[in-house]
Amino acid sequence: MFAQNALPVTLALDATHVYWSTANGGIYRQAKGGTSPTLVSSGQSIVTNLATDGVALYWGAQTNQIEKMSVSGGVPLALSSAQ
Repeated sequence: MFAQNALPVTLALDATHVYWSTANGGIYRQAKGGTSPTLVSSGQSIVTNLATDGVALYWGAQTNQIEKMSVSGGVPLALSSAQ
């Protein structure tokens, strides 16, 4: 599952998918039934504390921001940043 995408840095689960981030700034998802992984975002700062509510992904970034993005991908939205 992880070999082609490097090792995960963080993991999150919902009812149907597994999500993970990698050290190279990628965020992936894969159905629990065993489909191929899908890249949902790339070029992220180092992702920490990945979480999901089944609708969106949330994470802390090394840039001191909290980000939000749809579980199917899209443009991340900064929810907060360090002052």
